[in-house]
Amino acid sequence: VSRSNLADYAKLIGKLEGNDFEKEVCARLQTIFVDFQRIPVKPHGDGGLDGLSHGQERGYCCYGPEQEVRKLENKGLKEDIVNKFSSDLRKLFELETEKKKFKHAANEELATIMGDNHKIKIVYLIVSCFDSHRVIGPLNTNFNKYKVESQMKFVDSAATLTVWGPTDLATLGAVDEHTLFRIQNPALIACVQAASAAELVKDVSGGFDAKFDDLKRRRPGG
Repeated sequence: VSRSNLADYAKLIGKLEGNDFEKEVCARLQTIFVDFQRIPVKPHGDGGLDGLSHGQERGYCCYGPEQEVRKLENKGLKEDIVNKFSSDLRKLFELETEKKKFKHAANEELATIMGDNHKIKIVYLIVSCFDSHRVIGPLNTNFNKYKVESQMKFVDSAATLTVWGPTDLATLGAVDEHTLFRIQNPALIACVQAASAAELVKDVSGGFDAKFDDLKRRRPGG
């Protein structure tokens, strides 16, 4: 694996924000884990998860904070990351706060995502900016706190937490020229995908009747 490619990929994905970051994370994980499942937000949200893999035993939550916030308010970024991921974790543990205490809050969307008798054993929190280790302690503290308060319907009692950044995503596997091209040209890739989908619909709907009529004409005795 080219060290230059790894460094380039980590740098590029670290610049992405919001949905763009989430999409690229999912695309990367799909190339690494054959059973990676992206979680669509429709119809009523993703239940706090952006993806699952390993027979639904690994859950992934993504966060790509706005770049200007990172530049102008670096001290606030740590709290922003901790707050965002803590909110995701509370959804997984089916908790909400009321008067500084936790109470059960059923996660109906997650119930439709997780299969029967499946529980998450590792939670990966993936952030585009992971320059400080100071988010690790607070997130693990909250994770363990939520475990105690949760009914643990979707998370295993022995579950663990891991925080990943751009470098961790880059070193998961090979970074080839196709991977770099995809992250460097998201608009072009989106146009190609949209055009392919449009052609598929056109072929299926527009050509079907004509082909069927032709077959009927060719049928013996038709």
